[in-house]
Amino acid sequence: MRISNRLRVGRGGNTGTLTITGGTLSVPNTFSTFGDTGTAIVSVSGGTLNVDRLTVGQQIGDTASVDLTGGTVNISPTDASPSSVSGALVLGDGTMTIDISGSATLNVEALIMGINETPLTGGLGGFGVITIDDGGTLNLTGSTIASPLPIISFESIPLAGSDWLGGSIAMEGGLWTLAGDQVSFINGAIGDGYVTHTSVGGSSLLPVYSAGTDTTTVTIVPEPSTCLLAGLAGLAMVGFRRRQK
Repeated sequence: MRISNRLRVGRGGNTGTLTITGGTLSVPNTFSTFGDTGTAIVSVSGGTLNVDRLTVGQQIGDTASVDLTGGTVNISPTDASPSSVSGALVLGDGTMTIDISGSATLNVEALIMGINETPLTGGLGGFGVITIDDGGTLNLTGSTIASPLPIISFESIPLAGSDWLGGSIAMEGGLWTLAGDQVSFINGAIGDGYVTHTSVGGSSLLPVYSAGTDTTTVTIVPEPSTCLLAGLAGLAMVGFRRRQK
């Protein structure tokens, strides 16, 4: 299915619901919004959603819940005269959660957390969290428009004297890739609290750059002592089996 006009889920103070279980829904050449003066509940368990640009939780008071458990969401420029945010996933001034799990894949050129926040309009910044769970994949492929966007930005116009956190990424499993060498940037974002991980058994996040693919991959690695204990347990099991023989 192709929508030639804008796709808006949750508008005018109402709650809107979008459920995709299969097939293909394409919204080219314009913007799409989940939660724009309203509440959006979006679920994708299969199929493909293609959009030129997507804003989630656009205004203060808007809420959006996006649950991706399967299928693929592609955000990439399709407009012959691209917008300044074509290809971008934008988390606005509202409250929103995006969860990527199961076999779901989210492909986006650029990620912007809090583009609408500005002291002139009284915006205080959104409360957005993108969570990557087991099986889910987030691919940031890099902006291809004429004036390319940063591959990821966590704030745009912070309030004077504040260290406003416009949004965060919680990586609890799955796979996260970024175009180019983003190791220093990701390590800095982890240190500043923009990228988080709930440590289990001392596990932590590790960004690694591959020159062969020009891609940075962020994965969860166990604490060295955890690996050592696992190895010792394996050796003990081998010894037990030998004694059994």
